[in-house]
This record gives sequence, C-alpha cells and structure tokens, in this order.
Amino acid sequence: LTSRINEIEIELQNKNTHEQELIDFQHNFTIESDKQNKKIIESQRIDFDNQIQQLMAQHTQEQATLSEKVTQLQVTNRQLTQQVATFSEKATKDTQLQTTLSEKVNQLQEKNRQLTQQVGMYEKQLTMVKQGLKKRHEET
Repeated sequence: LTSRINEIEIELQNKNTHEQELIDFQHNFTIESDKQNKKIIESQRIDFDNQIQQLMAQHTQEQATLSEKVTQLQVTNRQLTQQVATFSEKATKDTQLQTTLSEKVNQLQEKNRQLTQQVGMYEKQLTMVKQGLKKRHEET
C-alpha cells in the first residue's frame, strides 16, 4: 500500500510538472506571438504612413499642375479677349474685311466660351484636390 501511495505521489508530481511545463510553454508562446503581432502592426503602420506621404505628394503635384493649367487658360482667355476686341475694331474700319473678321470674332468668342468653361472646370477640380488634401492631412 505504501508503495502504491508512493507511485501515485510520483505520478501526481509528474503530472504537476507536465502541467507547469504546458503553462510555461503557453506563456512563452503568447509573449512571442505578441512580439510578432507588434512587429506586423508596426510594419503596417510604416507602410500606411508611406502611402499617405505618397498620396500627399501626388495631390500636391496634381494641385500644382491644375493651378498651372488654370493660369495658362486665364492668360489665353485674356489674349483671346484682346484679339476679339482688336478684330472687332478693325472690322468696323474696313467694310471689305467686315464679313471675314466677323466670322473670326465668332470663332474666337466660341473659343473664349469654351476656355471659360474649361477654366471653371479646372477651378472646381483644383478646389476638390485642395479639399481632398486638407481632408487627408486632417486624417493623419
């Protein structure tokens, strides 16, 4: 009986040792898993930050491009407006060229109207890009 009790005590001790080993293993596994998860999260955060920087640079470039286009269209619009005025003045002075010049004036006015519409579109796009950039900046 004493021998059997000793055997049971040894089995119980072995079982307790094995349970402690499992607990230690689980604890170490959890620590390693947490470390790996932190590394993954940090890597994803860095990637996300890089993407934000790229998008901000892209939006800044788009904004600059649209601003340049608006400026070019405004210059062209002023030039065309001046040309319309010049051709209109010449048309009243020269009756022989009046028909030809009137057609040119109409063409320039149509071009002016189209360019005015384009300027409006580019200004809207520029406003949207600025708002998008501001929104992205606020989100970061």
